[in-house]
Amino acid sequence: MKYNIFVSLILFISLAAMALAQDVVGKWSGKLEVQLPKNVTVNAKESDLNMPKVLVDLTLNANKTFVQIVDDARAEKKSTIEGTWTLTGKMLVLKPLKRDGKPVTGAAAADRTYTLSKDGKTLTMDLSAKVKAKMESEKGTSNLKSTARMVLKRA
Repeated sequence: MKYNIFVSLILFISLAAMALAQDVVGKWSGKLEVQLPKNVTVNAKESDLNMPKVLVDLTLNANKTFVQIVDDARAEKKSTIEGTWTLTGKMLVLKPLKRDGKPVTGAAAADRTYTLSKDGKTLTMDLSAKVKAKMESEKGTSNLKSTARMVLKRA
């Protein structure tokens, strides 16, 4: 009898864990949120620092694949990124495999890690370090404070 209860409990926990893992499946959309110091100006058309004009639609499929459409108004173009995803706890990792139908290499192939909110309705990726590096290269200083994050909500 105790053995049956134990097996039932293990099965229940396993099914609950699988249900939580599948909780991210579906459509997400959002944009980059960037806060630059007030004393920093950027060329709206040319700089990667002008990221709020980048919109993202992400579809996470049950078979652990994803399709992400990035609409970059600055460049007046859309890119489609395809790959696989994993969810460990609250950390969602996207592994890009193709961009616009072609295999990705180098920095474009780097994993992208999002954090799932407690309520399961928001995915957030911190990009502050990338923006800081870009500000250093464009503005020549490393002491500028900024924040940048990709925020996606269930569509």
